[in-house]
Order: sequence, then structure tokens, then C-alpha cells
Amino acid sequence: MPHLLGKPLVYEVKIDGCGVAYRVPNGTGTHLIHINGDEEMFIEEKIKPHTTAYLDMGSDIAPPSYPGSLIEMPCPAAKS
Repeated sequence: MPHLLGKPLVYEVKIDGCGVAYRVPNGTGTHLIHINGDEEMFIEEKIKPHTTAYLDMGSDIAPPSYPGSLIEMPCPAAKS
């Protein structure tokens, strides 16, 4: 039985140019192979997390700009 106590197994693998999957240490693979308790198996490509660029908070930030003329709108809750 390829699962432990009913939990599915997940193997991290790399796939070579011929399509053969090789197990690799966690964090270094390109695909995940899932095997559940019903002997079903499927493979999925790992998605790399999107990293944001480092923001330099020490630099000068320009103040927001506003249009030359602001239009005043009456508040709908205000009574005249």
C-alpha cells in the first residue's frame, strides 16, 4: 500500500528530456507526483511563488498629485 495511514504520498521529482521522473530532495524538484489510497497517481508541475522586488523605503517618495480643480459633491446623508 503506497500510502501511510490513509494519507496520500507526494514525491518531488525532476523530469529529464526523455520524460523520465527522478526523485529529488524537497524544494529542488520541478513536478510533484501524488499517490492516493486508491492507487491513483497524478503528476503536477510545481508553481514557483511570485516574488516582489525589494522596495527601498529610505528613498524620497514624491507626494501624490491632484487635479488642478476639485469638484465639491454634496454629501447624500447631509440635510439642507
